[in-house]
Amino acid sequence: MSEMENIQQRPLLLKILKSPYLIISAMIGGILMGVYAPDASTIIAPAGTIYLNLLKMTIFPILISAIITSIGHVFGNKETKIFLGRILTYSFLFLFIISIISVIFPLIIQPGSGLSESARITLGKTLSAADQSGSSASYFQEKQGFVSFLGQMIPQNIFDSMGKGHSLQILFFSILLGVATGALRDNNRKTLLGWTEALFKAFFSIIEWIMYLLPFGLFSLMAGQIAKSGLETIFAMGMFVMVIYLVSLVIFLASAVIISISTKVSFYKAIFSLKDALLIAFGTQSTFASMPATINGLSKELKVDEELVNLVVPLGSVINRFSMIITYGVATVFAAQLYGVSLGVADICLALVLIVLAAIAGAGTPGIVSLAMISIIFTPLGLPSSALLVLLLAINPVTEPITTMTNIYAVAASTALIAKKKKEPLVEEVE
Repeated sequence: MSEMENIQQRPLLLKILKSPYLIISAMIGGILMGVYAPDASTIIAPAGTIYLNLLKMTIFPILISAIITSIGHVFGNKETKIFLGRILTYSFLFLFIISIISVIFPLIIQPGSGLSESARITLGKTLSAADQSGSSASYFQEKQGFVSFLGQMIPQNIFDSMGKGHSLQILFFSILLGVATGALRDNNRKTLLGWTEALFKAFFSIIEWIMYLLPFGLFSLMAGQIAKSGLETIFAMGMFVMVIYLVSLVIFLASAVIISISTKVSFYKAIFSLKDALLIAFGTQSTFASMPATINGLSKELKVDEELVNLVVPLGSVINRFSMIITYGVATVFAAQLYGVSLGVADICLALVLIVLAAIAGAGTPGIVSLAMISIIFTPLGLPSSALLVLLLAINPVTEPITTMTNIYAVAASTALIAKKKKEPLVEEVE
């Protein structure tokens, strides 16, 4: 009898572990522990790293299997060229719109002007120290230039690329193998796609198991990050952080409206259906870690075409770095105001193009590494990138959670928008 009661209680326990209230409480508790008990937070921080590694363990198998399966199916469809063209069109459209929003808001609010005396002293010390060690920062930026990005697209060894986490090379390999799979004869194509689809579902099951540990993982991650970052520089950069959060909120709400209209669901459901992905993104600061939950939310909860979701979300997670667009846009205007550099209309237009290029150049790299790409924008505008990079690295633990969450939601919005457009030709074809 007791064994039967235990079996009946398991679903309730699992439901509690995935409750958004428990997950949010765990995140808040982690933040408070990081502030008031930094030593203890440092001790439990490795537990958060272990949880993040569990999520990362499934990322590349899901990325490869999802793209091969999706492209393999897509290339057997007559609408392939139009379909992929729409993906690229909407991706660039979203990138430029978000870059415009990210520049307009700091131009209006002016976070780099009117700083308090104490904030200027704190930032002055940080910038001075950065200038003295600028050689190392410059070298770091040279290693991640736009030209090297183009040359590093093709992997010499795909297994080595997977081990080192070179997601752009893995993406290139997956797309190429997906196209080759789609070009096979029917029997061979169906056999291979059956295997990749089964692999995709198997790793998806592993993700669902890992999700039950999410409250414990997020508590440890948040506590460790807050304990490490400190608050002095963060407070001095308060206006900058505020604008980052404001821009992210605007883009998040706009994305919710797009998802709501495209999928014909309520505004509330458009957000709640992707709550797991949003919480993972906020807690782990990893778009890849939240990718499986995004796919599940769009295809299962919002009923978006599963084949399309399996293709667009992995592609968008690598290529569409909306989180970096937000950071680059606000940082560019902030730096210009901080150093007293006037940005004319021509400078702003140039900055918008450079922001998109920098985001594309940093595609597939971790957020911290992508920050070095800001030199692509700053150098033509005459702004010191190495000094400001230090400030961005200092506040990155505070800004990256919200920008990552906004990033994955904007990817979901673009996917929902493309899915809505994809259905139109299919209706005509049936008629």
